[in-house]
Amino acid sequence: MTVEATLWRRNLTAEIRQSDFLRNERALYDFISQQKLLLHSKVNSPIMWL
Repeated sequence: MTVEATLWRRNLTAEIRQSDFLRNERALYDFISQQKLLLHSKVNSPIMWL
């Protein structure tokens, strides 16, 4: 394998890792938002006070 090919592969791997990280970050943010909404709706639901 040539040096160029090795460097290219390394860059590609780094980019993939970064996009995975960003996707996970987004998924985590969505998950936290959902949990907050669930918590909020539970707190505000009248059933909880019965």
